[in-house]
Amino acid sequence: MTEARNAVFFVKSMDRTAWLNRARRDPRVSHFAFRVAFMIAEDTDENGTLLQKPIEIAGRAGVHLGTLMTALNSLSRLGYISFERGGYRQPSKITLLPIASKARSAA
Repeated sequence: MTEARNAVFFVKSMDRTAWLNRARRDPRVSHFAFRVAFMIAEDTDENGTLLQKPIEIAGRAGVHLGTLMTALNSLSRLGYISFERGGYRQPSKITLLPIASKARSAA
């Protein structure tokens, strides 16, 4: 049982690393947007989803909520995340989007 659990974590870690490397190399991703992407990737569950209020993420990042929202909107527009705003006092859903082409990333 422990071996299967470690195997899932290892694959998740490799996928997450590839996702972060893609964002790191993308000149369209600002330095702050990459910091936000790193925080999101660090906190996602095994499905690559994070359910958290943006104000909480902004607090951890030490920035104003508007600055965080700009970074989230940028990452969403560039295809790195799916961002669904939550309702009043409800968490938002942020999902890491998989790398579009595995063949292209292997080259």
